Amino acid sequence: GLALGNITGTLISSMLQRRRAQSIYPATAAPVPDDVRTDMRAYLVPLSVVVVLDALVWDRAEIFFLRLWVEPHEIAFYSLAFGLATKAMIVGEISTGALLPTFSALHGRNALDEFRQVYRMSLRNVLLVGMPVAATLGALAPGIVMFLYGDAYRPVATLLSIMIVVYTFTATRKVAWAALRGLGDKRWAVAATGIAAAVNVAAAAILIPRYHTWGAVVGN
Repeated sequence: GLALGNITGTLISSMLQRRRAQSIYPATAAPVPDDVRTDMRAYLVPLSVVVVLDALVWDRAEIFFLRLWVEPHEIAFYSLAFGLATKAMIVGEISTGALLPTFSALHGRNALDEFRQVYRMSLRNVLLVGMPVAATLGALAPGIVMFLYGDAYRPVATLLSIMIVVYTFTATRKVAWAALRGLGDKRWAVAATGIAAAVNVAAAAILIPRYHTWGAVVGN
């Protein structure tokens, strides 16, 4: 049911976006100049690297190492806490969706002072949205977990209370990525993601064998 709901929602969203795009752009596409095509390719390749690192390392590194060192039920506890924490922060992350075209437009107009103001305001607003959610969910985590999953999943509540605080600040990463992409940056986005991925994997490899699930939380 969840899979069908996600597929249906994605299809409807795509249809609405396509219809809106067709109402804005001309019916006949103009040829793309070679220099623009080259610049687009140079931008999209590192962007793809960032997306792949984001998907494979940030979301999966701890699970990979947990599977080597802990029992399946502990992996289930961590995965559930991870999933609930990321879903709770989706409101703050959604609010960053409009930042990329905003940053791009400001950069194109060379409005650097306004760019800085929007960047600082976005960081502040993401935290202001996330902190009440984190505080509420952290306080109600035991009751929520017990109500949804039963007494067997009680350890998830403690993990969730800590991870929701972590993901409150992780949501600000979306603002930074939007700013880098809005600047057309091809180097620092990949460098920052690569360094963070290396630290993430190293922390998981060192901490999880010794501290198991809590090592995964610290590594994350």
